[in-house]
Amino acid sequence: MSTPANEIILRDVIMSKVNNGEAFTAFDITMQAKKMGMSNRHREVKETIHDIMYEYPNYITSLIDVPGVTTRPILYSPIDYNVDDYIPMDRDELFEPIGINIPATPPSQDDYDEIRDNGDWLDDEDDNSRPLW
Repeated sequence: MSTPANEIILRDVIMSKVNNGEAFTAFDITMQAKKMGMSNRHREVKETIHDIMYEYPNYITSLIDVPGVTTRPILYSPIDYNVDDYIPMDRDELFEPIGINIPATPPSQDDYDEIRDNGDWLDDEDDNSRPLW
């Protein structure tokens, strides 16, 4: 559910796109609103976006295909817009690596033996009878 403050941001983004005659999806609106400080996730605001779009009868809806998306999103566009001209945002750019280094190979038995032999696997406050994992 969208907060009143976030709904204002959503309305501003939608109005800007409508005034510029742009085609867009609810996801496009969500991503732009996030850049403007909205804190909600897409799944929390998409229905609000769809509800707001009822206020724009000069915009039509079309179901489109977007690569990498399993459901067909609704494209909102001016009546005279060719929906084939819409270029969806590159969703690969939305996800940044999180910086976790995962080894290409699992630890070897020697790695486990070294930890065991050094006692690093034991809980310091315990009686040395159980591993930490």
